Order: sequence, then structure tokens, then C-alpha cells
Amino acid sequence: MYIHELSIDLIDPKTERESLYDEALSLYSALYKNGQIQELTFVVYFTDEQLVLAVTSIEKNSLSKKHENIYVKEFRKNIEKMCGSKFKTKLLGQEPPYDQEHLCRCAKPKSLYLQYSELNYGSPLSCGDCGKNVPLYRIPRSPEKIAEKEYFSLCCWDRSYKACYRLWALCGCGERWATRQMQKHDSGLSKEGRDVCKDISKHTGVPVYYFLFNYRALTAKQDQGRKCPGCGGDWLLKEPWHVFHFKCDNCLLISELTANSSRKCK
Repeated sequence: MYIHELSIDLIDPKTERESLYDEALSLYSALYKNGQIQELTFVVYFTDEQLVLAVTSIEKNSLSKKHENIYVKEFRKNIEKMCGSKFKTKLLGQEPPYDQEHLCRCAKPKSLYLQYSELNYGSPLSCGDCGKNVPLYRIPRSPEKIAEKEYFSLCCWDRSYKACYRLWALCGCGERWATRQMQKHDSGLSKEGRDVCKDISKHTGVPVYYFLFNYRALTAKQDQGRKCPGCGGDWLLKEPWHVFHFKCDNCLLISELTANSSRKCK
């Protein structure tokens, strides 16, 4: 991950800071929904002479204007007009252990897969050829949807998954419900994610697989004997596909062996 500082000089000291702050939040939201920054870190503050935003991205050049959509351009221009100056971008540093080695460099991936971003080095989308991260702004957007110039549906799914994952990790209220949402192929969360996969596949021309969480209390033998939940066919691989042990090319589902097989099964 890379930490950037976006700063802009306040030429007019009488600039309404509350309105400027609201525009800064809108800019942050637009950058996030365009895949240019991550949701992990976001700071907005004022000095006597500047408005400053600190954001996190997965590439050094993620904030390049060539990646901007109409919404990012609109809010950036609004802020620059209010301030009477232009944004300056400064790379502050890199957050370990993420580096450029996690990024896909394939010219034309033959497939992609969707997996919750915090389990997948920042972007929820990865290349099926090399298994590395694909920044969202490299993927064509859907012209049929209302939010046609950003990755709104994908970001909404990712945030919903984040909420479920945290409920599961806290092992308290909502844990079982959250586990079912992530684990079952026909849950509301999975249906939403698989719709996102279909949409991306339609506009890239390549299959997009959907990752199913697996934390079942099964023995290794029981787990390996599971069939694809979508079609009932065999989906256990002889050799892992990247880190995944299950893959169904018919249903475009992937999964991994449970990490919970040490528990006694009833």
C-alpha cells in the first residue's frame, strides 16, 4: 500500500470550511468507488493555509488523472474552484508488507476472481493467470447501470462482506448468520457478489469466479468429499489453483479447504 498526501492551498482565508470539508468527503467517496484509493485509511484536516487529505492506494500512480472518472474530476474541480488553487500530490511512503509484486502485470488475463479485499491485498479482484491484484480502474465499467462511471455495486458488495467478516471474526452476535452469508453460494451476499462477477465478465469477456468462504467443522476427508454447492459436481482439484483447492468451471465458484478441521465434528 502507498500513502499519499493530497493538499490544496486556501487562497481565500474566508473560504467556508464546512462546505469544503463536505466536498472533500465527496472526493474521497468518488476516489474509493473508482478503485483509486482504499477504504482502510482516510484523514482530512485543515492547517491555517491548506486543506489536506491522506489516502491509501495499491499503486504508486493510482491517483493519476488518467484513472479519474467524471465524479472524481467533478469534485476535484469543485474544491479547486472553492480554494482558488490546484491540488498537489505527495507520496508519503509505503505500508509494509504490500509491494508491487502483488500487482497483476498480465496484458490480458484469461480469467479473474472476486474475493473480499482485506483477504486479497487491497483490491477484491485478482487475475486468474498470476493470482495477483487487479486495480479496479483497469476493468471496464458497466454502461447499463445507473452508477455507470464507477464501481458502485462492487464496492457495496465488498463493504457488505467486510461487515459479515467482522461479525464472524468477533465470534459473538451475528456470527452464525455472517458465516452462512459468506459460506453459502445462494445467500444474499453471495448472490450480490456473483451478480458483480457476471457483470464484470460481460464487459471483460473472461470468466470471473466467486470465492466461497469455508470454515466448516469437518475432518479433512469430509471436507475434500464435498461437492460443488451449485451443481453437485466434483470440484476438488488435484493441484491447487493459486491458493484454492475447490473450483467449479460450470458455476464459476472457488473455495479453499477449511481451517477448522481440528475441531471435533458432531
